[in-house]
Amino acid sequence: MEFVKESMVFTGEDSPMANLMLSAMGAFAEFERSLIGERQREGSTWPSSSHHM
Repeated sequence: MEFVKESMVFTGEDSPMANLMLSAMGAFAEFERSLIGERQREGSTWPSSSHHM
């Protein structure tokens, strides 16, 4: 796996530090995706702006 912007490459045979970094980045990505879904669900429950006077 390669992260171009961060210039990081993970081959699966990396050091324990590289495995920690990959795990941390995966955890943050999962967290961000959960937040996006939560915001989308909250947005769909708001009344349409056409119903306001």
